[in-house]
Amino acid sequence: MPKIAIIQEECNLSSNDIGIIVVTVPSILSLSLKKKIKPCFEFLRSKLQLTNPSDLGSIILSSPRILMHGVDTSLSPKLQMIQQALLYEGLSDTRSISEMISIVKKNPSILATSNTILRARIDKYIYEGKSLKESFKPKSVGRKKIYTQQNIDKPMREASSRVGVKKGHFTTNSNRNSFDETKQSGTSMPDLQHSSSLRDIKKLPFSLYDFQNEPVSIVAFASGSIFPADDINTVRGTRRAGGIAIQFPQLTEAGEVFHSRFQDATRLSFGMIMPRTDISNLPQYGLVQAGFPFLRPSRARCELYACHGALKVTLQLLKQTAEEKNMRDVDVNIDIYTHSTYAWNLLKDSEILLDWGSASTVEDVHFDIPGPLSLANTDLLFPLTKTMHRMANNAVINRSRNKRLCIGRTVNIRFQYIGDLLYDEEIGKVTKELQYAAKKAAIWQYERL
Repeated sequence: MPKIAIIQEECNLSSNDIGIIVVTVPSILSLSLKKKIKPCFEFLRSKLQLTNPSDLGSIILSSPRILMHGVDTSLSPKLQMIQQALLYEGLSDTRSISEMISIVKKNPSILATSNTILRARIDKYIYEGKSLKESFKPKSVGRKKIYTQQNIDKPMREASSRVGVKKGHFTTNSNRNSFDETKQSGTSMPDLQHSSSLRDIKKLPFSLYDFQNEPVSIVAFASGSIFPADDINTVRGTRRAGGIAIQFPQLTEAGEVFHSRFQDATRLSFGMIMPRTDISNLPQYGLVQAGFPFLRPSRARCELYACHGALKVTLQLLKQTAEEKNMRDVDVNIDIYTHSTYAWNLLKDSEILLDWGSASTVEDVHFDIPGPLSLANTDLLFPLTKTMHRMANNAVINRSRNKRLCIGRTVNIRFQYIGDLLYDEEIGKVTKELQYAAKKAAIWQYERL
């Protein structure tokens, strides 16, 4: 029986519900039924005392990202944290279990956050003397997902075909905008949905340097490449070099206004920046090209490092601003786009990345990923998660002054697939330009080695 059919049956979900789940978390389709989905269902039924399939379905529909979390590494520790905190409040063993179950049933998104974030929230509530039962009540905040007929029909047809439902036997409800999956930080992300276009992104004001407390949105596109390119006729062991290109379209639109600040941020982020000496149609502003500084350059490794590079430049831009203005009341939303399915599959779940980044060393991390661990390139992935964790938890230091900086009240980071943007000539042109820029950086790096 197909995995979607099992989810539908065990959770008593309609085809419309399945469509919403697939649109919300498409990667659910790639999860292992035996190792991930069924153990999660069994755990939730047992620990939350769910006897009715509809109760399980309500939890999964409310927060489908729960299925992405491991039972032993994520779900079980979270329930233990909550129960221990309730025991600390003075409840008995029996009462603490029943209250824990009640809290999670009312707000299942608790299980979809990272262990680190949940621990921080619990410690905060205990320190402030707040009741966990009241503090964990669902709040009407977070980024509402906008489902259009265009972006829900395809996943719904795919899901429906897997459960054996004919095309005419299901209907979509594109007005179902009330479905709300609360983000871990409890703040709104920018309005960049699957229906966004590059034109929408360019219209986002780059308000980072405005002395106001309005939310700040920062968008970057990242690409990596190698030279010589992989080829069936290429002998293994041939010397290669890698390069990356990162563009901030908002800064490209702003022109010379923020150019010096951007240059300062890139110099602090990379040791090998390609000089802009070539005459081409590449953007003059908001673009940086750099060499790949690590061993074993490959297309996948360069794409992954490009994403980290975009994050590092963004961090430097935020540190610049934090030196000049108070960011404590400013919400920062960061979207980094990649055209690499390899990089996106590793980075698409921000909560898991934050969980990995909370570890002290790479040896302490349980990388729960499909396929061989060697393909994850953990020597590049782990530093990225550490940078992300520092930014999200405001653990940023100005080392020259040994001063801790607040780069935002909340810092929300998402890695997105560029294919989720509405495709038009403009996005196609930008994607090709960025790939070309990354290739030029790889050639430059090759020639200088």
